[in-house]
Amino acid sequence: MAKADSEVAGFDPRLIDSRSPAPSEAPVDPEIYDLVDLQSTDWSELNVFISECQAREYNPAPARAPAPEERRIVVSDIHGNYRDLYRVLLGSGAINRDGSRNPGYWVCQIGDLIHGGHEVFTEDAQASLLGPEWVDCQLVGNHDLGFLTNEIDSYFTGKHDSSELAPGINRMLQANLRNGHYRAAIGVDGHLISHAGLDLRLAENNSELKLNDPAELGDQLDQMFHDRLSRAIGPEPALDWIGEHRGGLKPTGSIFWCSWPELMQSYRESPKLAEQLAQVVGHTPWAAEPIKQSNCWLTDTIGKEGAGGKIAALVKNRLDSDWQPLVIERSPRSG
Repeated sequence: MAKADSEVAGFDPRLIDSRSPAPSEAPVDPEIYDLVDLQSTDWSELNVFISECQAREYNPAPARAPAPEERRIVVSDIHGNYRDLYRVLLGSGAINRDGSRNPGYWVCQIGDLIHGGHEVFTEDAQASLLGPEWVDCQLVGNHDLGFLTNEIDSYFTGKHDSSELAPGINRMLQANLRNGHYRAAIGVDGHLISHAGLDLRLAENNSELKLNDPAELGDQLDQMFHDRLSRAIGPEPALDWIGEHRGGLKPTGSIFWCSWPELMQSYRESPKLAEQLAQVVGHTPWAAEPIKQSNCWLTDTIGKEGAGGKIAALVKNRLDSDWQPLVIERSPRSG
């Protein structure tokens, strides 16, 4: 395996929030961390890499599952702040300071790579450009969804009208969709990974969903999503619903909109199903670090850059180990 640019023998605990839960007794493997000074970067190497990406043809690769030997990294919601994506992947060891990928890593971004509102056009453009360079499996979040289709309910406060989104961003998003770079969900190592999570009450009403096989379940939900986009099927609760917790009128939310309280309530109400399905989700800012409850990991963290906010990822070293949280301070926005 290629080493990161900055090789340090030990593990630097400052890169992990001390309040993060200890998911397993196994020690963190120090080889997966690029122990550069993430707080003092001047972004010059990232800016050079962005210029190189802009000079290349935009041709995103299809989403893929991890190889057995690859270390898995699931990055939380980014909302256009591409500097956060850069720093958390530096911190995990997946990339070097010059933007190049290190072999032996599989990167999944859990959705909301772009923000799609509140005048962050430049940041959304850079995040969209960098996503296919670093992300092997790009999941769709509710913020991304709003610019891919009008068929699935995707309202959120502050969203740009599709006509307002910079044409270059629209072209990249449509290329992602056309090339298969987007997935709605994926099953990895016994966990279903999606933006907001599958509410078990929806699963109870759809006996065809393979809850005992997260890999197959991820494929089912992804195929359902693409069928929905092509209008091969009509509205589907697992894709379309928005619950009251997120401003909707439905009993609960879909895999793009389910809030953490809704998901946890479904696990309490369906204990037998809860034992079958482990999940990794984002979407709901809830704590200063990733948390694990009721067989589910929540990656999205609360707070803003410069005000104690954190950006997080989950890292998994081996097929038989649990996820481990990586938490770093949020980066300032570029604009």
